[in-house]
Amino acid sequence: MIATRMLSRTGIAATLLMICSPSAAFAASFDLGAIAPGQTEGHVFGHSKGSFTDTLTFSISTPGSGSADYYNFFVSMGKVRSNIQNAYLQLTGPTGFATVSTALADGQSYALQLLSGAYTATITGSATGTDGGAYNLGVTAPTPEPATMGLMFGGAAAASFMARRRKRAAAKLATA
Repeated sequence: MIATRMLSRTGIAATLLMICSPSAAFAASFDLGAIAPGQTEGHVFGHSKGSFTDTLTFSISTPGSGSADYYNFFVSMGKVRSNIQNAYLQLTGPTGFATVSTALADGQSYALQLLSGAYTATITGSATGTDGGAYNLGVTAPTPEPATMGLMFGGAAAASFMARRRKRAAAKLATA
């Protein structure tokens, strides 16, 4: 599981190096792949000073309540070295999913009702620090709802009971 608000010293150093790099792009895409139920995956985007449009894709297999977490790597050392402003998220998904559009605030978590399928998150904003800016967007896939789990275990118990009952009936017929 990736903690979106806590980075190792190596992660912070890599982020600072990335945003200080003069070759940072103004648009980036990253695919998180399939996120397992209950797991969190995320990606750090870094940009030179100016506006950007990024794309993050992922898929989930279990519908339910998930979340997205946004964290702006604000760095101020006498002057603002790294900052993202006016960050905005548009999340599109499979048929039946209502598109989510929202302004992003640093350190916030956004609850999402997700369906099984593929998603595309488009993040726009401005890197306004003297060295640009960086942010992390993390996505937590839903875990199966307790009622769903109860139905699954109930179905397995019923199937086991019926199999045992058939086996006993077959044994009685064989001995008769």
